[in-house]
Amino acid sequence: MPKADRFRLIALDIDGTVTDSRHEVRPRVRAAIRAALDAGIEVWLATGRVVSTTRPVAQAIDARLGLMTNNGAVCQPRVDAAPLWERLLPAGVAREAEAAYRAVGFVPIAFAGPGAPIAVPRRDLIIDAFLCRFGDAIIEVGDVGAWIDDDLLMLTTMAGADAEAERRVREQTVAMGARFADRATVLPLWHPLYGSWILDVIAPHCGKWPALLEYAALRDIDPSAILAIGDGLNDVPMVAGAGLGVAMGQCGPELRAVADAVVADNDHDGVAEALERFVL
Repeated sequence: MPKADRFRLIALDIDGTVTDSRHEVRPRVRAAIRAALDAGIEVWLATGRVVSTTRPVAQAIDARLGLMTNNGAVCQPRVDAAPLWERLLPAGVAREAEAAYRAVGFVPIAFAGPGAPIAVPRRDLIIDAFLCRFGDAIIEVGDVGAWIDDDLLMLTTMAGADAEAERRVREQTVAMGARFADRATVLPLWHPLYGSWILDVIAPHCGKWPALLEYAALRDIDPSAILAIGDGLNDVPMVAGAGLGVAMGQCGPELRAVADAVVADNDHDGVAEALERFVL
């Protein structure tokens, strides 16, 4: 059986996976993704990014790519297509999570939805890398909790880059995960685009792997026919669950422990290596 016949869907994380340390898509990676698409395989970008920062990456590679953004809360089958779904965080839960952030010194950032404003308490509390990515979409509201009067796409925070920031994010992942249980999904990650540890709160039962399973069911794709490649904590479930789960070379121990294979890092075309070895 030709290798390409084994897989019907490929899920690729973006930051630290598809993009290198300069946040660019390397030519060999772009060529391998296009070759997989040409072979008739569906390829999706499965990312914690929002639609507005995911779309330029997809457009730089191929318009045929599907987009699973906000860790699967939004599923868009093509760059220019309407979403198949948008999962929202209930307003009451969002306000409670916002208060939980502030109680431990985290600055809350509220995403109302694709194309909608992004609310922050005040601009000087948010790192410059974040501000420059969203520009005029950011509004200063003072009290983010009081501003939330409708369901949100996501509540997030940037904790910083040092070991203490990582410790606090991991600690709150456990605490808030237990507190909100089936009412929200709490996801930690290191985000190389912003150089910060991040803690996302999104709709309940969301995540890259649940989104992939839901879409695969719509397309009658067995999970064994999914190839997933990632590098971060939010990639662990999809790499563990996929028919073939691949970890990037620079990944941490949690992801490496569940991966079926480890390839080169994102500065040495790890995605291309995986696609060339297992698909093309």
